[in-house]
Amino acid sequence: MEMLTLQNFQNTLPQVIQVAKHHPVEIRDNDGTIFVFEMKKKPLNSTLSPFDIEGIHLQSPIEVDDVINAVKEVRARV
Repeated sequence: MEMLTLQNFQNTLPQVIQVAKHHPVEIRDNDGTIFVFEMKKKPLNSTLSPFDIEGIHLQSPIEVDDVINAVKEVRARV
């Protein structure tokens, strides 16, 4: 991981972005605080909702009665 001072980071941002595409870059502030600058694994896609998530695959399907019983059980605790 490459380490830069805040001033070096500010002066070389375009180059740092290129480096961060391959590995994280640490930026050290004047007070010693360290930040990590890295590329996100998946680029943001404006067509996707933040609620679009992958489902899970269950061994056996959940039946309606299972959901109703779970709701009743939780309500009974309250």
